[in-house]
Amino acid sequence: MRDSTFAYTTQVGAAADPRLAMGHFEGGKAHAAVPIGVRPAAQFTTTAADMLRFARFVVGDGRIDGATFIEPALMRARARPAGTEAVRAGLPVGYALGLGLRDRDGAVGVCHGGDTVGFRATVCAFPAHGRAFFIAFNADVEGADYARIRALLVDALGVATPAPAAAAVPAADLDAWNSLYVPAPNRFESFAYLDRLFGVRRVEWRDGALQVRPLQGAPLRLEPAGGRRFRQAGRVLPSHALLVGDDGTRVLVDDNQTLARTGLSPLAVLWASLAAGVLGVAYVLLVGAWRLLRRRPWRSDALRVPWIGAVALLAPLPLFLRQPFLQFGDLTAASATLAVVTAALPAAMLVGLARTRQAPGGRQRTADAIALLAVLQWCAVLAAWGLLPLLTWAL
Repeated sequence: MRDSTFAYTTQVGAAADPRLAMGHFEGGKAHAAVPIGVRPAAQFTTTAADMLRFARFVVGDGRIDGATFIEPALMRARARPAGTEAVRAGLPVGYALGLGLRDRDGAVGVCHGGDTVGFRATVCAFPAHGRAFFIAFNADVEGADYARIRALLVDALGVATPAPAAAAVPAADLDAWNSLYVPAPNRFESFAYLDRLFGVRRVEWRDGALQVRPLQGAPLRLEPAGGRRFRQAGRVLPSHALLVGDDGTRVLVDDNQTLARTGLSPLAVLWASLAAGVLGVAYVLLVGAWRLLRRRPWRSDALRVPWIGAVALLAPLPLFLRQPFLQFGDLTAASATLAVVTAALPAAMLVGLARTRQAPGGRQRTADAIALLAVLQWCAVLAAWGLLPLLTWAL
């Protein structure tokens, strides 16, 4: 593949490649390629001719011009993960050695896809048929039906897999898995707190199918595929499975995620903590602003320092708006300011709480103390999850 590179390639400037297509967003808005700091991910520039060479190799036996280039054992191991909970549960789908076994549009192939700013691309090979397709878009449009194009390519190649037989007999103990489930482990540990709050699914065996209902989005109905395995509608292979983890936890797995069973109580504690913290911050901002405008002396008010600490959270916003989006994960003036103001927030609340003890008694003092304690408990929870102070360059 002599016409491909992992080096940064752009359409503008002195080093521009005039053959590189311009990226686009909604409404045909053009956008030049942007550098990605995690190369080779999302930073591979190629041509259709080179990808044809690659696809021919993928459907082959690992030889080039008769000479072994990759050992046959490694070629067979592509898209066959080992040691995952999905494999242990008997699911054939997964990712290994650069390719994922994908069950889409009535066909099973080994694929690798990637999206970046203004571009989308996918290569899929079907070694049993000796066929493959590569498709690239110089457009990243949210409303486009890219799946429809993949389905048309599968149909044109004639690689569809025969439909599965009638639903297999499910296991007899599926009711034991009815509960709430959360991602565990999380794909991105920095977002574990948000996943625990908003990534909850309710799993229930009902009406002859496994129903998976997220907090947001449409529910998923999984048909039995034998035992504790299930098949998503339109799939050829089993896509989900229920099993008991090494620590005794009941889990639901698919080809790229594990959901672990949890109870309502720990989730309710986190939701209550979030609600109390947000309400506490709102109280400090609104009541503090009202007192600033209407009352004197402001300097001795218990909410003065907490109000300044809460308002200071807005300080990094103009700095972030002035820097390129791709610098969000770097140590910049904006991210350093964000770390400082988030670290100072609990200290400001503690100062205010100490001042409430010196204030006259009554409802105002009690309300101030409750609000400040609500914010402090939320700060403690965020700190326990590694989110306070918020260090965006470490995410």
